[in-house]
Amino acid sequence: MQKQWQLTIENYNSEGQGVARWENQVIFVPGALKGETVWAELSSRKKNYCLAKLTAIQKASPHRVSPPCPYFARCGGCQLQHMAYEEQLAFKTQKVAASLRRLGNLKEFTVCNCLPSVSVWKYRERANFHVQEENGILKAGFYQKKSRQLVPIDECLLLPESFIAITQKVMADLNRYGINGITELWLRQGNVERTVMLILHSAYKKVDLTPCFADWVQAFPFLQSIVIINKDGQEEVLYGCGSIQQNLLQCSFSFYPQSFAQVNAQQTEALYDCVQKMTPALSGQLLDVYCGVGTIGQIVAKEQTRISLIGIEENEASIQAAQENAVANRIKAQYFAGAAEQLLPHLMAENKLSPQCIILDPPRTGCKREALDCILQLNAPSIIYVSCQPATLARDLAIITAAGYQIKKVQPIDMFPQTEHVETVVLMSKVSK
Repeated sequence: MQKQWQLTIENYNSEGQGVARWENQVIFVPGALKGETVWAELSSRKKNYCLAKLTAIQKASPHRVSPPCPYFARCGGCQLQHMAYEEQLAFKTQKVAASLRRLGNLKEFTVCNCLPSVSVWKYRERANFHVQEENGILKAGFYQKKSRQLVPIDECLLLPESFIAITQKVMADLNRYGINGITELWLRQGNVERTVMLILHSAYKKVDLTPCFADWVQAFPFLQSIVIINKDGQEEVLYGCGSIQQNLLQCSFSFYPQSFAQVNAQQTEALYDCVQKMTPALSGQLLDVYCGVGTIGQIVAKEQTRISLIGIEENEASIQAAQENAVANRIKAQYFAGAAEQLLPHLMAENKLSPQCIILDPPRTGCKREALDCILQLNAPSIIYVSCQPATLARDLAIITAAGYQIKKVQPIDMFPQTEHVETVVLMSKVSK
């Protein structure tokens, strides 16, 4: 096989890379757009495809744009800055549909057009910086694409400017005072007065930040909390209340440092509004599995006051927050801490579960099969599945539909502009026999 090709890009793979064919060989070309004619040279040969490096564009797509970020070629945070936003949305719609067809072998469904993000830049309200030592100096940044090589950054077009200012100040002070052992720097921004929580991860059991944190609070009045998480995962609140506040639709939520929170608050409201509209009128039990701090279930329960809400979540801190949030939002709810695949059998054995609707919002790995088997035994009339990974969504939908559920609606939502990632909400109903 020759090592350089002139290729016509036919489509995209799941990562947004251009897909072409040469003598029945599938070739992936990162950075190439659908419809383009390009020159590419062989990078590596895999079992079922070749990976090629884009060397020249002979015929450019009208959807090609110049990436505005100086780090785009190296940083692994974004994959699609070279793609016009309309094309990003089309790609994400196609990605969801292709995953359901090819990976789930599903046929009877229609994918709605991906809902666009209100903001396509500066939308992130969470950031996880990696920290590494380079020539005796601690630096913060993001990893290169598919590597552990750090790319130190001085700006990011997806983040609030305050995040960069805080990060630069923190790193300068850590170096100034010779404080070692910090491995990650997290920032969380609430949408209530745009307050920020700073979270530092340490490789040690104890780190003395006394010389620094008072100065950080003075420099950034909007810094609401400073938390350190040691190597054993234990949290120490150095300043403030140790949580951040988000107002979403008609509810208010507190998030702790290790609680899951969506990165894009404006689109989070669009996501939860979508779930709310998909939820049928209920007068009984709503089961919220992988409930986090209780966001989705409480928003639905706030609208439908006859609901009896039960939530399950493995992270104990998130369950504590969910209980506090339920009180704050005046929602009657029961929450249980533990892995879904372990809790569900116990709750079923105690006859505590008889849901009219089940909401699933699992991590990227999807539902554990043991949890899914329990969920299907509950025979709920409706299931709403919220997913951030189309591949595991397709896998789980194949199991659910084989158990007698019909896909009613598939709605992709763009929570992550400039990246390959897409959120999807799926409504399924039990087929009457």
